[in-house]
Amino acid sequence: MKQIGGISNLDADITSEQFDLLTEEKAILTEVFTENDTHLLLSLRMPPRGQAKYYIYSKQSGKAYAVDNAINKDDVLLLNLVSSSMTSVKDRFVTVIPVYYLLNSGYIDKKAGKLINATMQRPELANLTEDSNPVVVIYSFKGGL
Repeated sequence: MKQIGGISNLDADITSEQFDLLTEEKAILTEVFTENDTHLLLSLRMPPRGQAKYYIYSKQSGKAYAVDNAINKDDVLLLNLVSSSMTSVKDRFVTVIPVYYLLNSGYIDKKAGKLINATMQRPELANLTEDSNPVVVIYSFKGGL
């Protein structure tokens, strides 16, 4: 690893094994880093297993909130909003979610024995099909969050 201006940067030729070892020891900023006027969304790979954790930082309160604690992990749409926010405008974040993700991601309802996806969780998504266009969501956080 090299340092540029105090920030660690991974070498272009780092192997998967080297990266895995690194994430077992250090927190690493990963693919999500989106900022607007009021909040910052980011993901960190946290030791010891290097699993990505998503955080919302409020510029107003100066506090960071772990997304795992703030939303239901089974809520496919909400988790995707934070994990894939692409850009921002003023105090809003913008996310584009492919329909196949909403149709094929979710959790298994053990009682019913079937996949519960985002279209089943949210009435406004009920009419989506594989031929639907991607879903564009523009959202902001209220209050001190």
